[in-house]
Amino acid sequence: MTAIDLITTERRNHKYTVQEDAEYNPNGQLLEAATVLLRKDIFAPTSVCPRGWDMKYWHTLCAKPYSERLIIAGSLVAAEIDRREYKTNQIIHNQ
Repeated sequence: MTAIDLITTERRNHKYTVQEDAEYNPNGQLLEAATVLLRKDIFAPTSVCPRGWDMKYWHTLCAKPYSERLIIAGSLVAAEIDRREYKTNQIIHNQ
């Protein structure tokens, strides 16, 4: 599978809609999470849990092998792009 295929599959497994991402991650939490997951060695993942995220879920993500975290990070970046596009279109339609 290509990187795009792996990220697409991960996005399909993502439990949140773009509307939920826009509501619950308005302050860069998706990119904050992706940045941490991209680190080869994660120390004390609980100290860098994105605001508003479930600590147990975050700890599970951080414990995954690096190759899986790369895919999750790609998925989170894609979710942030979708969130920004959604917010932009929402603003345009409300004008």
